[in-house]
Amino acid sequence: MASRTRLDVLAMHKLNTYFVFQKVHSLPRVTDRIQSIHKVVSRKHNMEEKRQLAKSKMAMSHTFCGSLPGVGRPHKSQDIRPEWVLRRNSIHVIEDPMKAISFVMNCLHLISK
Repeated sequence: MASRTRLDVLAMHKLNTYFVFQKVHSLPRVTDRIQSIHKVVSRKHNMEEKRQLAKSKMAMSHTFCGSLPGVGRPHKSQDIRPEWVLRRNSIHVIEDPMKAISFVMNCLHLISK
């Protein structure tokens, strides 16, 4: 078996990406679904930003002085666990769904609805 060079691997990756790109664009229901997911996520993202802004304004109006630090809760220490227990909890949660769907839209060169 011949070892692959970095250039070969890069060419294979670009070829696979191109085939995925062609396959997705050949299926109009898939592109429509991705665009609708983007629309919903962006609307949710905007609503969340507005809610956070209103929440922070409300919190500032309720305090008599905005410069006082808040009272914190004591920090709960985490127990040390073996690696096999941690593997179950190592599922990656998408922190920002807006970044994720925007990445997919950019990679597939799709335009939002």
